[in-house]
Amino acid sequence: LGSFFKGTSVDQNSKFEDKDKKIINSMKWPDIFNKKVDISKIKLESIKPWIDNRITELIEMEDELVTNLAMSYLEEQQEHGKTLCPK
Repeated sequence: LGSFFKGTSVDQNSKFEDKDKKIINSMKWPDIFNKKVDISKIKLESIKPWIDNRITELIEMEDELVTNLAMSYLEEQQEHGKTLCPK
């Protein structure tokens, strides 16, 4: 009988590598961006107004959907106890 697994895995094949990660690693970043952020030490409700204002500044319109998306991403990271990479 033949082997069940044939060929290469996604991890072994370079055409399936994460393109965004490759671009991010090729860019020059300030030294402060090398420090990871422990999201468990951040009180998300205290930074929500800043996130809302900053998103409104960047997209030049108030968009509750984008703000909620950003907040839900941060909350999910906090629940899983992950650290954030600022890049």
